[in-house]
Amino acid sequence: MMTRLYIFRKSVFTMAFAVRRIARNNIRAHQSTQRQILAVALYLFVACIAAQADPFDLIQNTYLVAVRQRQEHAGTIEYLSRGGYELAGGKGINFAQWYQPKVPDIQFDFMTQINPRIGLLWGFSSGESGEKYIVQPSARAGFILQQPLSGSTNVSLSFTQLFGGNFRERPCTADYGEIGGLQSVNCRLAATTLRPSDTLQYLVNARPIDQTVLRLRLNSHF
Repeated sequence: MMTRLYIFRKSVFTMAFAVRRIARNNIRAHQSTQRQILAVALYLFVACIAAQADPFDLIQNTYLVAVRQRQEHAGTIEYLSRGGYELAGGKGINFAQWYQPKVPDIQFDFMTQINPRIGLLWGFSSGESGEKYIVQPSARAGFILQQPLSGSTNVSLSFTQLFGGNFRERPCTADYGEIGGLQSVNCRLAATTLRPSDTLQYLVNARPIDQTVLRLRLNSHF
């Protein structure tokens, strides 16, 4: 019993350390608070899973469900990409160049099956950034319950909660010469009559639309 408990604790620590290390490597370019959110969320989630059953069984019963590009902020990015203006020297600025992703936000979804009727849903995404915006990395946790109704029909209830994944627009630093010097300004509004400090309130900071997802499904197999 003591040997199994030691292996269990060692496995939990090893899995948690590995997840935290991966999270830190993936989001090194983002703010430290964002790294902590992802690392802590994944660390706690793995520890909670491991506490419910033998860690070796959990690893064997964990499946990669999907790998996809997250596009929950695509509408916001497309809207902000519209328009442009001309600088004092005649150079044209196209907003679209500021909102092209350097690396897309890739999401990995997993399911750990506890028994034929209960599964744990979890996953994470890499985050995304462009010249004038950032999408935080995210972690997702939840569960799925299945209840057979007949030989070919069952009903399932799933719930997932997303941590992180916020969209945040970055300001520019503009030189207003002898009048104002260097100041932070909303890039899109730098050519307007608004004071630079007043434009900052219009920077977009949006949460993902899929933060909390609850689904009830009726599945039939023929």
